[in-house]
Amino acid sequence: MNNEKIELTSIVSHYFSQYPPILTISQVAEILRENEPAIRAQIRRQVFPIRVHREPGRGLHVLLVDLLSYVTTGRRQVPLSPDRITKIGGKRRGRPTKAEEIARREAKAERIAKAQVQS
Repeated sequence: MNNEKIELTSIVSHYFSQYPPILTISQVAEILRENEPAIRAQIRRQVFPIRVHREPGRGLHVLLVDLLSYVTTGRRQVPLSPDRITKIGGKRRGRPTKAEEIARREAKAERIAKAQVQS
């Protein structure tokens, strides 16, 4: 049993040695032999069994370690919480939302009012 596990580990590590530590969704689709649009749909529905990372500027990606864990054990991984994802990614890119615009305007108006009162 233990010998079989070592053999499986060496086979898996040899097969995955050609891939980088961070995989794109197209590379994951190639490894799992599935369609890329199908994997993206599973990610959107939050039923994809492998933990997916979202980072601004990098898009969606999967860590090779997470993929190996899924391939060898077959167990679904716990996804990262949304607040953890925003901590990883940092500030949101692009045009601000309406709520962000309003908050920014209100903060600016408060600063101006404070400056006028202090003067």
